[in-house]
Amino acid sequence: GCKLYMASTKNATMPKKTPEKRIRTAKEDKVAVFCGTRNVYNSMETAAKSLVYHTPMDRVYFLIEDDEFPNQLPDNFIVINVSGQKYFDPHGKKYNNAWTYMCMMRAAFTKLFPDEHKVLSLDIDVIVNQNISELWDIDMTNYYIAGVPETEKTEKNKTPYVNFGVIMMNLDKIRENHMDDTIIDSLN
Repeated sequence: GCKLYMASTKNATMPKKTPEKRIRTAKEDKVAVFCGTRNVYNSMETAAKSLVYHTPMDRVYFLIEDDEFPNQLPDNFIVINVSGQKYFDPHGKKYNNAWTYMCMMRAAFTKLFPDEHKVLSLDIDVIVNQNISELWDIDMTNYYIAGVPETEKTEKNKTPYVNFGVIMMNLDKIRENHMDDTIIDSLN
């Protein structure tokens, strides 16, 4: 299970004891997700507004660590507090900081969005300057994710890794053979 606290688009503080739930969506919704920590909320909002300005979106989710967002948001922006989730152990050896924790949430999208086939995940520094609706039309039948890696060498603690700022995730494919559980177990 995953403890999620739904924050209203009117920025009202929600009660701390909310029953466990998952994010229910219509199967063919165009859904985009931004994950962030408190110090990047303004960047996240700017990035999301650039997305919806250029691309018709059914919903944009902000996965954050608060019960409320500091600014008023459009109705199709949904803020979700993920600080109470149980997929990743904050005391685990691979949990370094809040930023790592929020990045790891991508591995739990199959659990958080059980009705979705695909989810577009964007870094909070991605500014969209054209309509990107065609991303939802990519045939991903045989792929887990589709994305373009950044060309610059990226390192964390002298360990190189491939950095994807924009990825389309085939949640159905990741769910096959419980691949999502395997990924979450290995990250923990």
